[in-house]
Amino acid sequence: MKIGLNKFNYKQNKESKMKNDIRMWLYLSSFIDLFGASCIVPILGAHLRTLGFSHSLIGAISSAYAGTQLLSGPIVGSWSDSYGRKTVLYFTLFVCALSYCLLGVATSIMMVLFIRVILGLMKHTQTICKTLVADVIPLDKQPEIHGTLNAVAACGFMFGPVIGGHISEFDNGFLLICFMTGSLFLLNSVIVFFAFPDSILENKSDKIQNSPSLTSSIFFVIHDLLDVNWSSFWDIFLLKFIAGISISVFFSNYYVFIEDTFNISPKYIGYTISFQGLVSAASGMQIELFNKLYPKYLSNSLDFSKLNHLFIILSLSFISMYLSFNIYVFVLCLLPFSVSNSFIRTISTELLLKRSSTQHRGSLMGTSNSISSLARMLAPLLTGLIQDFSTSSSIMILGFILSLSGSFISAALKISYKRKEKAT
Repeated sequence: MKIGLNKFNYKQNKESKMKNDIRMWLYLSSFIDLFGASCIVPILGAHLRTLGFSHSLIGAISSAYAGTQLLSGPIVGSWSDSYGRKTVLYFTLFVCALSYCLLGVATSIMMVLFIRVILGLMKHTQTICKTLVADVIPLDKQPEIHGTLNAVAACGFMFGPVIGGHISEFDNGFLLICFMTGSLFLLNSVIVFFAFPDSILENKSDKIQNSPSLTSSIFFVIHDLLDVNWSSFWDIFLLKFIAGISISVFFSNYYVFIEDTFNISPKYIGYTISFQGLVSAASGMQIELFNKLYPKYLSNSLDFSKLNHLFIILSLSFISMYLSFNIYVFVLCLLPFSVSNSFIRTISTELLLKRSSTQHRGSLMGTSNSISSLARMLAPLLTGLIQDFSTSSSIMILGFILSLSGSFISAALKISYKRKEKAT
């Protein structure tokens, strides 16, 4: 009896240690991913301008990236359901590593467009990592892990733009940055391949064993996507879209708004971006503290109540930034903006994973990522149309209207679910 109990305790301790190890590797992988990408993204537009690309063409390339992410999100997610998170993760990271290296030497429109499309198809690291959390972490611990994961990613976004900006001042700076980012993604791929244990992270389903070809995998992907009850998740996807387009509108016009309104140099603009990353990282670590402000029982109405309050804070942040009379007041307004943005992303992800079944988590997370990609694709079009007829500061009004609509919708959903819960 004692021997059996000791074996059970040994097995439990081994699984607990393995899960703790997985957390550390997930944090490292997320940090490398965001750090590497954020070294390039802030200076990509300026680099393309030196190649003679027009603003509209640069916008079209950005939309192509977001558009391919929109289409590939559910496919890559469902592929990870069928073939295992680890396999898909290290393969996509390896392809991204090659693509970033090629971006450094690309000079033609078609070559740059092709590389950005490949990156849009493959770069789903954050989505797969979040899905892994739901696979291996108990439900009551997931909010803490998601918050830490967002915080670690925000740290990468905080340091990346500063380092990328400094390297870009060297001769062939953009080439150096691309090779550095490619090397980081290659390192990330190696970490996933060797450090992530197969025994937990691989999906050992019959679908994997009986899927010998790429053609077969496509059929399994389509089957998985059709098998999900998408109508059960429309409310979460709607709020994620509203939050995503509000934030994307802000960032797509960020440089122009800061320069036009406060007349500061790009170097200091980079510091404000890093400040937002710092605030997002700190707030991501405090998600449990935020949850303690609400009752401990689990319900849909409570989740939408949290989102309702966060959307109200987000909308007030937009109008405050619009009314800011100097850069110091503006930076102060970035505090509630970054905190609410971080919490909205974390809580909406928790709510989605809470409703999902194990076999469809990858598909749902991929679709969630596609919703964000759709928002990032539409935001430049909206801001462009508004700027043709108004000033750059009007974008803040648009962000305010969008986030305010999110507060109204989340309030209506909260009331609706509360009625259903009382009825049952």
